Amino acid sequence: MTIVNNGDSEFGNLHLSLANALTKVRIENSVLANGNSPSKPDCTNSSGFSSVVANNSLFDDNSCLPSGLNNLIGINPMLSLILADNGGYTPTLLPNVGSPLLGAGNLSSCLPVDQRGVARNGACDIGSVQKQ
Repeated sequence: MTIVNNGDSEFGNLHLSLANALTKVRIENSVLANGNSPSKPDCTNSSGFSSVVANNSLFDDNSCLPSGLNNLIGINPMLSLILADNGGYTPTLLPNVGSPLLGAGNLSSCLPVDQRGVARNGACDIGSVQKQ
C-alpha cells in the first residue's frame, strides 16, 4: 500500500477513529508519507490510543506511533513526483534510484505481484509498486 500526497483540510493521510483500544490497524510493507501540506501528518487519531501495528513500512513522520518491527520513520520515501502510467490499470508513483523503499520489504508478507500485476521476484520493495 502506498498512501502519499493525500488528506483534506482537516486530516492527514490516514485518520483513525476506532471504538476501543483493542482495535488495531495492521500495516505491512507500506508507505504513508507527504500529507497534502506540512501541517498535515501521516496519521491523525481521535481514538486517544495507539492503534497502528506496522512492519516493514515507511512513515515520513512519527504521527502514526506504530508498534511493530523494521519500520523506517522520519525518512523521505524518494518517490517520483508525478503519478504516471507505469503499466497496469492505474497511475503509480515509482521509487527513485536510491529510495529506502527498494528491497526493504518483508518477502514473506509481500503480495506476489504489485499494484500493476508485476511479479515481486527476489527482494520485496516497500509500497504498492515493485521497481524493476
